[in-house]
Amino acid sequence: MQTLSVDLAIRAYKALDEAGMVTALEDIRSESDRNLLAGQMALWGFQDYETAQACFLASCRPEMAIDMRVDLGDQAGALGLARQHDPTRVATLALQLAQASHSF
Repeated sequence: MQTLSVDLAIRAYKALDEAGMVTALEDIRSESDRNLLAGQMALWGFQDYETAQACFLASCRPEMAIDMRVDLGDQAGALGLARQHDPTRVATLALQLAQASHSF
């Protein structure tokens, strides 16, 4: 069922001539972690960041939630997630947040 859903999405995005989405979906086609797959679909397909974050945190790669927040420019959100899920990134993210605060 999971593969069928991704295959269907690939066909739909091909019909819409969305090469970037087709490539992204082909990259995750064989993903076995359903939470990771759901997070990627929520992020790329629907731009539903809250759902994507919840799915990433429940997946085998919770750091993807932190990466997503960084990519969105939400250093404060990324820092909060890092404190709970990847303390090795706290110092770097705190520095980025401080630098972003001083640039305004």
